[in-house]
Amino acid sequence: MDDRLNEIIPQMIDLSSNKVCMIGIYGLGGIGKTTIAKVVYNRIAPLFIITSFISNVREDSKSRGLLHLQKQLLHEILPSRKNFISNVDEGIHMIQDRLCFKSVLLILDDVNTLDQLEALAGDRNWFSLGSRIIVTTRDRHLLDVHKMDAFYEVKKVDHMKAIELFSQHAFEQKHPKEDYETLSNSMACCVDGLPLGLKSLGRFLFGKTILEWERTEAIEGILFDLSIPKRKRMDITTKSFEMMTRLSFYAKDLVELDMCYNSLKQLWESDEPLEKLNTISVSFSQHLMEIPDFSIRAPNLEKLILDGCSSFLEVHPSIGRLKKIIVLNIKNCKKLGSFPSIIDMEALKILNFAGCSELKKFPDIQCNMEHLLELYLSSTTIEELSSSIGWHITGLVLLDLNRPIAEECWEPVEGTPFSFQIQDKNLMFQSYQEIMSNVLENANKPESIMGVEEVWCL
Repeated sequence: MDDRLNEIIPQMIDLSSNKVCMIGIYGLGGIGKTTIAKVVYNRIAPLFIITSFISNVREDSKSRGLLHLQKQLLHEILPSRKNFISNVDEGIHMIQDRLCFKSVLLILDDVNTLDQLEALAGDRNWFSLGSRIIVTTRDRHLLDVHKMDAFYEVKKVDHMKAIELFSQHAFEQKHPKEDYETLSNSMACCVDGLPLGLKSLGRFLFGKTILEWERTEAIEGILFDLSIPKRKRMDITTKSFEMMTRLSFYAKDLVELDMCYNSLKQLWESDEPLEKLNTISVSFSQHLMEIPDFSIRAPNLEKLILDGCSSFLEVHPSIGRLKKIIVLNIKNCKKLGSFPSIIDMEALKILNFAGCSELKKFPDIQCNMEHLLELYLSSTTIEELSSSIGWHITGLVLLDLNRPIAEECWEPVEGTPFSFQIQDKNLMFQSYQEIMSNVLENANKPESIMGVEEVWCL
């Protein structure tokens, strides 16, 4: 710990500087970010007029809201003054007013969204000269977006330090007791250099005999033996994980997530970006109600399949800005009532809203979606199609519409062409009536539309 603090305090906090400085501390969950922040806070707090340590920002923001966190901050910095606020905007103004005249040490621990930062420490001009704002998070990207002045990555401890940390809590000394060396080495390897795991496991095993170590169900779960050659794919039954009551899954190298027909209510909570993840399929997850911000958590996502998620109410606004998404299937999400009003998905090839019976509005298209080949809108209640479709969708091969949408609700701007292809046949239309008349006309001439076997009018 001392080595880490000696690295952080002189290089990052630079107490001799009179500037407002924002510092980010990031790393995996359980790696020691909060511990480091607490020790730094205790060491330098006497140098500041106002100090505040806001812990568990992620959990409290989710359970109590941003307004509660703002009230907590205001109470800690000026407990004797009345700090009545009724909304987040009022809180922002009051925090600025209260903090701009005195140097502040503010720690925001376990932040996971930009909204939290903007509500509690939105800008340097909120604070007086000499102030230090330290943020801990699992998400380095979040710190980049907020333009931190300095960054510190908390890394896993090496094996020797892991053995020492584990031994301090399991044996109250810096090395394993005699006859415990092999088991201690296995424990340190299992926890993979995470300080919190090493401490927790050491405390759990403190005072136990070797036989108890070997027989305890917790260790049986942890010592799951993977003594087989490395493979790209490995199928493991769920029974293998029954003993692992505190199991954590680190998905840094995950490429595809297939969890169809499950009981999830939400996807993962971790804020660490999954850079390699390109496919998510959670079809028929009937309890799934929300999805996270994929622009941060899965920036390279290419396929998102939500077919049959019957409890799904709305999608995260970021989904409309996924630049690399190729397939977006939200078919039969019968409670989905809205979609981001603007979409900018230039790589999209397949967009499927079919069966979204509560969906009433089609989004406005803001980019050239020349790669879009298939668009499914049947069995929706969409009342209007934006004229932007005509300008930006130029390569459509398959268009599946409700008759009421096309006949009554699409009123393109004059001169806006709507074009798509059926096989090699280019068709240009100014309105849906022209689409239907052309399709019906050609339906009597099957040989003129290659590959079309049936025409359905819903």
